Amino acid sequence: MRSYLAILRNPRARAMIVAAFPARLAYGMVGLGLYFKVHSDTHSIALAGLAAGANGIVGSLTTGLRSHVIERVGSMLPLRVFVPDMP
Repeated sequence: MRSYLAILRNPRARAMIVAAFPARLAYGMVGLGLYFKVHSDTHSIALAGLAAGANGIVGSLTTGLRSHVIERVGSMLPLRVFVPDMP
């Protein structure tokens, strides 16, 4: 616990946490939205949980690939692919 407190004493670390919070919240809302959509369509809590769990597993398994692509080509092209375009 002391190591976390040492990190939080750094103003730059606090700024990074605050800046990352909206993105993490939005990423978490994807799984929640998927859960409610599957539950609405199938009326099955089990299938909705399975879909949300599959989303989490696929997200964690593809993190390395996504970060590798971002390191290779920069962030602008992958962001265009990973973020849906709203008309």
